[in-house]
Amino acid sequence: MSDAHQRLRADTRQWHRGVESLPLFKKLLCAHITVEDLRNTLTVLYQFYAQIEPSLQAHFPEQSALPYQAKTAALAADLAILGASLPPLATSLAISDRAMAWGARYVLEGAVLGGNLIARQLEKNLSLTAGTLSFYRENPAIEPGWTATMAHLASELQTPEQLSHASTTACDLFALLYNLASNYPDHSAAQ
Repeated sequence: MSDAHQRLRADTRQWHRGVESLPLFKKLLCAHITVEDLRNTLTVLYQFYAQIEPSLQAHFPEQSALPYQAKTAALAADLAILGASLPPLATSLAISDRAMAWGARYVLEGAVLGGNLIARQLEKNLSLTAGTLSFYRENPAIEPGWTATMAHLASELQTPEQLSHASTTACDLFALLYNLASNYPDHSAAQ
């Protein structure tokens, strides 16, 4: 594990645990998950990705060595399948330099990696729904993509300033997701 990976992992650990502990996300792994639970989670994720991806894509275009595969369209399609309207969006987050972009990429690629586990659970617990989804779809090619991302991260984040900037951005993204999920009106939480 590179120094950059170790630093980002250590610096975001508490945020990562905090996000995973939220009821909105814990329900994804529960046998009693409902379509409403999934719809609520995908709504929050749509708000999250839609704020980040427009700015992030400029740093990782299709023709780059490691293009970023946007998730907003898949989330929008899944919300439509589940009968939800697209939520209002806040202003896009500004990702103004490469260090910030790598901090954001670390968080988003880690989410994709975790999404494979969630996809398996959704297939098991909501088999009719999960088989039609685009965002949470099991993908065996994820692990090599994560490895490539971590290799690039190590070569891109060389200075203490770059690492600090990337770490701050990664923590900011976890905070954004935490706040969106914490403030989402989850009507099924009282059940």
